[in-house]
Amino acid sequence: MDSNGSVRKEFYQNGKLKLASKYKNGEREGITRLYYESGELEAEWNWENGKLEGVSKWFYKSGQLMREIAWENDRLINTKTYNQ
Repeated sequence: MDSNGSVRKEFYQNGKLKLASKYKNGEREGITRLYYESGELEAEWNWENGKLEGVSKWFYKSGQLMREIAWENDRLINTKTYNQ
């Protein structure tokens, strides 16, 4: 992030990364990533000026895509779910 931004992180008790979010001027901005306790990517979504924007993705522990959720200006547009 630039000098006005920061990355906030949360961790599981085992020390592994749970959540990483980028912030700019106090608002979420950019990609936020959520991880399973085992370390695999669980979800990622995009923020613009503190609002959900674009397609968020949720994954099975295997790494296979589970769900895509389309957002526009913080409004849910569409959801698509995939079988494992």
